[in-house]
Amino acid sequence: MAETTAHVADAPTAAKTARRPLKAFVMDLCCFIPFYTSQLCRALQDEQVEATLGSIRYYLQPDYFQRLGLRNYPGLLDVVSRMKLRSRILRRGLKLAEASLNLVALAVRFVFARPDLVHVQYLAMMEQGVSVEYWFLRFCRLLGIKIVYTVHNVLPQDNGVRRKKAFARIYRLPDLFICHGAAAKKQLIREFGVDAGKIRTIPHGPLFAEGREISRAEARATLGFEQDGVILLSLGVISPYKGTDWLLDAWHRVGRKQQARLVIAGTGDPRLLAEIEQKVQRLGMGKSVHLHLSFIPVELLANFYQAADVLVYPYREVTTSGALTTGIGYGKAIVATRLPAFEELLRQRESALMVDYGDVDGLAVALEEVISDGTLRSRLAEGAVAVGREWSSWAAIAEQTRACYDAVAVD
Repeated sequence: MAETTAHVADAPTAAKTARRPLKAFVMDLCCFIPFYTSQLCRALQDEQVEATLGSIRYYLQPDYFQRLGLRNYPGLLDVVSRMKLRSRILRRGLKLAEASLNLVALAVRFVFARPDLVHVQYLAMMEQGVSVEYWFLRFCRLLGIKIVYTVHNVLPQDNGVRRKKAFARIYRLPDLFICHGAAAKKQLIREFGVDAGKIRTIPHGPLFAEGREISRAEARATLGFEQDGVILLSLGVISPYKGTDWLLDAWHRVGRKQQARLVIAGTGDPRLLAEIEQKVQRLGMGKSVHLHLSFIPVELLANFYQAADVLVYPYREVTTSGALTTGIGYGKAIVATRLPAFEELLRQRESALMVDYGDVDGLAVALEEVISDGTLRSRLAEGAVAVGREWSSWAAIAEQTRACYDAVAVD
């Protein structure tokens, strides 16, 4: 790997007991990354951190936090997540309005009951060009509250250029940054002038580990897939930067020649989902492409991963990919775009076949090879398992995160 992440060894119990408790407000008010924040908050409990999950409920699975034994606290209102709204634009607008009110309520609350620090996970309003979160964080600094910022994406996917100046202002505020890899760290230093001494590297933890014991045959039967043949899976929130259109162009050259099926699963912008459906129909790929374009509950995700033989990540750009880290944890052969963030984890022909984005012929050749060569699939799968062994557990991630908190917290 390009950069080795330092793992903090388990501290003696007595040393942990001696540390003073800390109060952290873990901020993802619009609930964009509920799976990561919930795992982190749970793990921090063993590090004497009172982690408040600053988020509305996850609208696609409103009881998700509750099922994990967590209570979310957005500040004042948590109404939009309960509404059954068909309009994505209306839901987004109402969420932004609700989040703005919640930030005002939180600002008032922090005047009287300050946390030791705010740990920023996602700034949804900044991505939409609304600066309320920036002013909230400025107010936190005036109150003497420390700010830790986990950089899941250095810039927003799909509209990063338009938001670069806004995020340049945001990146002047944190006391410390957490990146998941060297690529994000280098970009922060190169493009935003962040002091390298203020950046720590902590790996992204594994998600959705439950259900990995399900067999391939059982998973396929549950989903109604045939038992024979190679299944390739592209799973996750479907966005333009995920490269689904490019994948379909390549698959059009592959699907008719191979006994294989491509499964594209996940939800996203209805217009983009409709375009994908139309393209599959227009190119006559209905028999070789299975579309599951809807939300997949957490408890069913393992079925898709275990049913697949190959996982495909045709992204145009990425800073950190929870989808990739999740897929690696399932120990499957991988085909991915040659991107810096992916190359930190994967090695060509050892744990993945990697292709330059936009190279339709190159992707088609890689797909054909991984479909036709069972020995190659096995070797890549073993390589993915080896990569997964190098990761920290959530307990180790929480311990490293606590060390970051200690570095900035003031007695």
